Amino acid sequence: MDKKEDNLIFIPSSKSSKKQSWKGQSAIDFLITYSWVILILGVIVGILFIYVSMPTAIVPDQCTFENGANCIDILLTINSSTKISEFEVLVSNTQQYPVLNPSLIVSINGINASGSCDPNFLLSGGEALCVVNMPIELSVGALESGNLYLVQKDCAAINTFNESECGAVPAQTFLGHFTVHATTVLPNKPDLTTVP
Repeated sequence: MDKKEDNLIFIPSSKSSKKQSWKGQSAIDFLITYSWVILILGVIVGILFIYVSMPTAIVPDQCTFENGANCIDILLTINSSTKISEFEVLVSNTQQYPVLNPSLIVSINGINASGSCDPNFLLSGGEALCVVNMPIELSVGALESGNLYLVQKDCAAINTFNESECGAVPAQTFLGHFTVHATTVLPNKPDLTTVP
């Protein structure tokens, strides 16, 4: 008889099995319903994170002039030791005639600074590098935007290609806009490979 008692299997009554079945079913329904809600909320939070906190990494460096010049490239560097911010803008002359004495004014956060461009006499289609030191401290990696003002003497006013004749022409100013990320420049390190 002992062997028969060991082999007995407990079978719950049909009443308790229906109750457990309903509890299990409601738990599965709860998980399925709210897991979709949690998944949708996770996707929304991810999309908001990408489009709200990441635009500084997504927006490219760019500069444009409304007319008179073409902005080819822009760079904003911050010297890590002196904390001086420097704008470097590469522009090309889109006029049919040369321009004389191009200079650049950068306006950022309500502060203006001016700088010179090289070369001083720019033929049609020629390129000049303009450098402007900003008197404000900017943070590395920050997305900065503002206005550019290219001031130059347009030799077309007197129909000349001669630099000396173009000097009497009044200066013209061309408006531009920029968006740029601030990058750091390391100070010059001494060359340790040379022996005195």
